[in-house]
Amino acid sequence: MYAGDLAEALFKASYDLADMPSLMNIGLGYDFTVNEYYQMAAEVIGYDGEFTHDLSKPVGMNRKLTDASKARAWGWVASSSLKEGLAKTYDFYLNTMIGNK
Repeated sequence: MYAGDLAEALFKASYDLADMPSLMNIGLGYDFTVNEYYQMAAEVIGYDGEFTHDLSKPVGMNRKLTDASKARAWGWVASSSLKEGLAKTYDFYLNTMIGNK
């Protein structure tokens, strides 16, 4: 999830605290495979190489999906897709870190 979307959720919470559920996940509400994450990041940065995996290493968590149904019912949905959030973050990096050298 894009950090700007999380900031929007927190901003909404500061004005709508009375109606906010007592427990709630903030997230996109959908998940991707590791290869889909890699592919999106590669497209954003312009990488067209291949990915190789060391299958002798542990694979980690199978899923990191959060249930965002309470957030949707509260009226909040992320405005950026994962790929859009990656692109915004990469643009920020290029403009602030690389551009200031």
